[in-house]
Amino acid sequence: MKFPVIILEDGNIDMFSSCEEACSYLEPIDVKNGEYVAYDADGFTLKIDVVEKQRSYFGLWKFKNLSVNIEDNVGEDRSKELIEKLLNFLDAAGINKFEKDATLSELVSYTEKFLLSKK
Repeated sequence: MKFPVIILEDGNIDMFSSCEEACSYLEPIDVKNGEYVAYDADGFTLKIDVVEKQRSYFGLWKFKNLSVNIEDNVGEDRSKELIEKLLNFLDAAGINKFEKDATLSELVSYTEKFLLSKK
């Protein structure tokens, strides 16, 4: 897997430097509802799922804890789809400097810098 992890949700894009960072940001209920699509920086899809763990509090009370998991295996190559999504995202943000033949690497790098500048 090549980083960053790219998460799409309803036209919005977030990027994370690690799977752990992405997992801590994503809401388990939204993952269950299929609201996210995840890619690595090469355009391969990543599997996002929810893991349920049972925990106990002082050995008396038991409760379920939901957490998000992103699998580090290579999924389907959807780099052309990701290019289109990144171009649409940047266009909606008023950035029209890229042509349709822009490379995925260029778009990922620029989008990552753009998102960092917004934080």
